[in-house]
Amino acid sequence: MVSFNDFDQCRDGWPIQPSCSRLIGFGLYSGLAILNLIVACLPRGIFYQRVGNLPVAFFTVVLCKFVLIAVSISFIFYSFYVHQYSHTLMAFAFARVAFWVITLSSFIKWRDLPYLPASLAFTYSLAVCFDLIPMFAWNEYFTTRSYKNGEFVFYLMDFVPTVIVLISTMILSTLRSESRSTWANFSRKISLILPYVWPKKSLTLQFRVALCLFLLLFGRLINVALPLYSKWIVDGLAQPETFQYSLIYISTLLKFLQGNGAMGGFLNTLRSYLWIPIQQYTTRELEVELFAHLHSLSLRWHLSRKTGLVLRVMDRGTSSVNSILNYVLFNIVPTITDIIIAVVFFFSTFNFYFGGIVLVTMVLYLVVTIYVTEWRTKFRRDMNEKENASSAIATDSLLNYETVKYYGNEMYEVDRFRHAIECFQLAEWRSNASLALLNFLQNGLIGLGLTAGSVLVAYLITVDHELTVSY
Repeated sequence: MVSFNDFDQCRDGWPIQPSCSRLIGFGLYSGLAILNLIVACLPRGIFYQRVGNLPVAFFTVVLCKFVLIAVSISFIFYSFYVHQYSHTLMAFAFARVAFWVITLSSFIKWRDLPYLPASLAFTYSLAVCFDLIPMFAWNEYFTTRSYKNGEFVFYLMDFVPTVIVLISTMILSTLRSESRSTWANFSRKISLILPYVWPKKSLTLQFRVALCLFLLLFGRLINVALPLYSKWIVDGLAQPETFQYSLIYISTLLKFLQGNGAMGGFLNTLRSYLWIPIQQYTTRELEVELFAHLHSLSLRWHLSRKTGLVLRVMDRGTSSVNSILNYVLFNIVPTITDIIIAVVFFFSTFNFYFGGIVLVTMVLYLVVTIYVTEWRTKFRRDMNEKENASSAIATDSLLNYETVKYYGNEMYEVDRFRHAIECFQLAEWRSNASLALLNFLQNGLIGLGLTAGSVLVAYLITVDHELTVSY
């Protein structure tokens, strides 16, 4: 129930105390939810409809709002477990869930219009301001008990996505545009590629695909199991009389299956072996379809074509599709799977902080990767265009050798080719330098997450004595 203590704390003024902030939060989120519900119910009228692709900032906001909805719902069950029941606390939790659900619906509804309603920017700003209140009375909001029961993790998982939503909406564009975004029509591109992953013409290849996916999932589980066996071995060595040597045998077998940086491991080697016919099938189908398409074009197109450019584009297209398939299936999917398994494992096995560290680190890792990749795509695209141009110059010059010799343009062709190579190498340097920056940021985030986890483990071992040295 709403106690007089809640109102008494509100009468104390600044800084706002926890009970008072929940009461203010209930009123704030309820009012903003009603405001956005009214805006969402308004007819869109005959406004100009934007055309083009939805930018990555739009999908970032949608993803962050789903995270906020999940965190808000989880906070309801968490409150029953940690706090004494209070009408104010429950009203605040349900108002926050309703607020994010309604703002998500309103945000998606108005995505095609020339501008977003001002109510959304106003709403996000107030939500961030409300989340900043605990920073002015930190010790009152986050006591030692709050750190242990995970209340701080809930605060962090609510604050970070809220700030991302505000920044993405106010600074970055979340509306449709004609820009050549890397992620534009991503689902359509994947739908065009997927038929080459699942060969409809061969049951044997389909079985190989299923087996490769099974090996991929099995490898993810080994990544979780192997550190546990290392822990059990260290704990067992502390008591030699009861040590189980089978732990070493199983751990060695798992390490053989997993491999390391220099050795791919049995599972990766077997998966690569099984994937060879599938990759050959993809290359064969793409090249045959592209060759048939070229023969279906008109004579005028063939008379005006640049042979070197066409051959380079054909080669790059088939190799790029194979690279995308390998990257999606064996890099992106395993990474997302690792994140889900790691977060669930740390939340269930350890306290909230380990899961929170892993979740925040991986979310920041994905956000940085997406935005930096979007930024550096123009360098990669420019490099590809410069390489195509240099290949076209070389091939067409050699195919038309008689004309070059007839007019004595050998040095002109050499200089033209040298200039094209220099332009390509400059574009290549920009692409590689931006990739080095991306790797630096990724390694920095992983290093920060590892440092935070290591410090937390050291604290729980040396101070709280909740964990053993084997962790």
